[in-house]
Amino acid sequence: LIDKPVQSGGNAVGEVCYDFTLPEYGTQGSYTLSNHRGKIVLINFWATWCGPCVTELPEFERLCEEYDDVEVVAIHSANVTEDVQSFLQTKADIYNSDRMWSDWQISFVQDSGDIYHSDVYDLLGGRDSYPVTLIVDRSGVIQFVRQGSITYSLLKMQIDLILFGEQ
Repeated sequence: LIDKPVQSGGNAVGEVCYDFTLPEYGTQGSYTLSNHRGKIVLINFWATWCGPCVTELPEFERLCEEYDDVEVVAIHSANVTEDVQSFLQTKADIYNSDRMWSDWQISFVQDSGDIYHSDVYDLLGGRDSYPVTLIVDRSGVIQFVRQGSITYSLLKMQIDLILFGEQ
């Protein structure tokens, strides 16, 4: 389900992000990156078996709540070891007991691939560890890449740099 753009693209800061389409949890639909141009998109690669990844999820939701122009797509590893929807529901109950995970503003999607390779993760420069976070600006250009855990304050600073740089 990966579509590389006709124009040049890539996975590094300053390059137009490769486009992709992946199935979305909790819906019959899919998530296509290029359909979200005009918004700042935070792409997060995570997995249920990655403690730091799970810890970051509420921080990403907090960003969605704070910024109308920011969307988050959380791409789960193709290496699925448990029922991701059940896992998300359990964690959502812990983080915010009055909302179901499907009520979060984050788009949860499943990477394609197999136990050894996650296609979009590999395409966007993943290097054998989770989490990985990219921030794509309104034009589809990658503005930030981080391999490893990230804090809310660093995410907020990066988004503010993009927003204020566009004015």
